[in-house]
Amino acid sequence: MLAGLGAFCVLAAAIDLSGDERIPPPRFRVGLALVGCVAAAAGAWLCWRAPLSTLAVDGARKTLTITRRGLFGKVTEQFPTAAIADVRVKKERSDRGASVYRVELVLVSGSVVPVSLIHPKDRDGCMRAAERLWVALGLPRA
Repeated sequence: MLAGLGAFCVLAAAIDLSGDERIPPPRFRVGLALVGCVAAAAGAWLCWRAPLSTLAVDGARKTLTITRRGLFGKVTEQFPTAAIADVRVKKERSDRGASVYRVELVLVSGSVVPVSLIHPKDRDGCMRAAERLWVALGLPRA
């Protein structure tokens, strides 16, 4: 949205959208173009750095690695597969009352680690991801 607003500001500065003889002063148009460029760059950066979680199971090393990338950097967590007791899909309610789901790892210690920090509405997709993890980790199906 920010990138779109920025592009609109740049276009508005480049062409006269008013349709009358009064043309805005050049410094106004240059300022509008600069604001548009900054907004477009900020929007593109936000899209590029959008939150992303990846999970990798290394059967040879018997480890599971979760990497989360966000706006301000990257965080990596690694767990031995023997430390994972279960994989579950947790159902919650969003602020608007809709059902949202999240795949979670239950560790032997009792700690719960979310695979992703985002709560999708796709229950079937979360169940498929949990089933793939059960198979990859050699866990009994819940």
